[in-house]
Amino acid sequence: FGMADQIRMMRDLGVTIKQVRCGGGGARSAFWLQLQADIYDARTVTVDTVDASAYGAALLGGVGAGVWKTVEEACKEGVNIETTHRPTRRAVNFYRGVHATYQELYPTLQHSFRKLADGPKQFA
Repeated sequence: FGMADQIRMMRDLGVTIKQVRCGGGGARSAFWLQLQADIYDARTVTVDTVDASAYGAALLGGVGAGVWKTVEEACKEGVNIETTHRPTRRAVNFYRGVHATYQELYPTLQHSFRKLADGPKQFA
């Protein structure tokens, strides 16, 4: 829901979110990708590279070195989408309601989350 809040802020600023690219361990779970698509109300996609961060840096380096003229050109040539999950209306509507509850609870629980995060330090 925290990421959904960030996406909402971008949308409020007029940014069009066509898709959310997902990577890492969670991107191997079809359930997790669909959950994100429904919560974000946007397509989630995975790409055909395991280490997307390093690969992205290499593409940017290629643009800087003149291999490609633009980042868009580098991505068009070097990035291939493997899977796509589209939001489902029924789930989007359900998670909007749950998200509203999250937003009501978060300010009250924020301090408790910090205490939980600091908790293990007590035992070190």
